[in-house]
Amino acid sequence: MEQRILIAEPREVIRTGLRVILEQDEQIKDIYEALTSEDLRKMLHSYSCDLIIIHQSFASDCAVLPMNKFILLVDEPDMDLFLNAYKQKVRGYLSTSLSSELLFAAIHTTKGSCLLDPVFLPWMMEHMFTYMQDAHEVNSLSPREREVAQLMKNGIDRRTIAQQLHISEATLKTHIKNMVRKQGEIQQAPNILPYQSKSRLLKQSN
Repeated sequence: MEQRILIAEPREVIRTGLRVILEQDEQIKDIYEALTSEDLRKMLHSYSCDLIIIHQSFASDCAVLPMNKFILLVDEPDMDLFLNAYKQKVRGYLSTSLSSELLFAAIHTTKGSCLLDPVFLPWMMEHMFTYMQDAHEVNSLSPREREVAQLMKNGIDRRTIAQQLHISEATLKTHIKNMVRKQGEIQQAPNILPYQSKSRLLKQSN
């Protein structure tokens, strides 16, 4: 199915790079560009787009973005922005230094899923662990979950963590799911469940 995509990004070099990547996909029919927030506002009313790739500087109010039809490009991760975007069923939370593989994975991800750039996983674990400590809820994690959280905070990849702890990657995946679920219960935030595949997916609740 042909798609129309709007790029909302203030920097020409990134817009150009995204356009070059997107033009490789035969399913993408039209590519529009918004250079400013005002451009974005006008284009949202003037064009019927299947997907918006938007820089975080244009996403102060995610509620105005079409649900399940946008990807966030991020220079510096921000948890409030992530959670607000998640409520709008953002399809991807990606670094501006993303690869073409990650971008296409986010564009073609299944409905109701959010692709998290792997570079942000240590940041998310750091936030989760710090929040739980501040809330005096870190003891809700099992000893093994605390080990996993500490290793992920240090930026160690999943395969290495599994090897160090002498557990399977499937078991590690279960530990991570449980950890994020516990954080969601504490924050009363959406239930974010990491999903292990070729790329890292966060499966959203319906």
